[in-house]
Amino acid sequence: MVRNRGRRGIRRASGLGELPPQHYRAGPINDPGAGLIPEWINNATQTNFPFVIGLASEQIIPSNPLRTYVIIQNKDPASNMFVNFGNSATVFNGVLIIPLGNYELIGGANNGAHCPNDSIHILGAAAGMVGVISEGVLPPVMPGG
Repeated sequence: MVRNRGRRGIRRASGLGELPPQHYRAGPINDPGAGLIPEWINNATQTNFPFVIGLASEQIIPSNPLRTYVIIQNKDPASNMFVNFGNSATVFNGVLIIPLGNYELIGGANNGAHCPNDSIHILGAAAGMVGVISEGVLPPVMPGG
């Protein structure tokens, strides 16, 4: 067995050699990339809007250009719910949410690819249906910031 002097004591000649000095950075043991990638911070805020809907379409929340996420939950165990963006919901133009189902939209703010910023209108297939909309919103961008 060949022995060489390494940075910290004796090292065996195993063919792998010693790691370059940049790999000796301090960080959590389970995260070898700690300190190499900046930490991501989620600045979005989430707000729940519970609602009770009936047989007429109602606007539940207004349009919001900073919306980045929305999930609409139908909490009714027996009746369908219909959702439309920007206009009244009907059975023919609304997105169907089945009983105890949900409809989730994700995407960026300011006309993001998957999350519309229009007002949200909902129509129930029965009276007294309960649901909730959870909306994620980014803080406004300040000029020069």
